[in-house]
This record gives sequence, C-alpha cells and structure tokens, in this order.
Amino acid sequence: MAEETKAAGMRGVLGETWIDFPAPDNKSEAEMLAYTEKFLKKWQGRFRSFIAAVAPHSIYTCSRKNPGRRIGAGAPNIMLPF
Repeated sequence: MAEETKAAGMRGVLGETWIDFPAPDNKSEAEMLAYTEKFLKKWQGRFRSFIAAVAPHSIYTCSRKNPGRRIGAGAPNIMLPF
C-alpha cells in the first residue's frame, strides 16, 4: 500500500491494523507486533507525503489487553501515530 500511495502521488496516514484475532496478514499477536515493527521501521519518516502509523481496528475488536489499546492510551507521550 505504501509503495502504491507514493507512486500515485497521494498523501495519507497508512496504518497497520491491530486486532485481537487472527487476520489474513498476521495469525498471532507476536506476528502482528513483528510485522508492525517492520512496517514502521521501513516507512516512518521515509516520505513527506505520508505517515506510517499503528491502527487498532476498533474498541470492539481490541480488548483492553491489546497492545494497541495499551500503547494508544499513552500516544500523546510518544512519537508514534495512532
């Protein structure tokens, strides 16, 4: 998605979705965290036209123990878009 956004000359916030159950791109919480870290390291700050972010899906698909909910609560204190 990031490569296509750049190629199209578009702007935006591109987020890796966090969710509490297996998804097509990540089958476990460990995979989700590893994939998100790789995504952020690759794209954060690379282009001025878009921002890489973490995207917890919704309050009904992310329990209170979900890392996105825990980190998101502290987002104002860290330099990580949610």
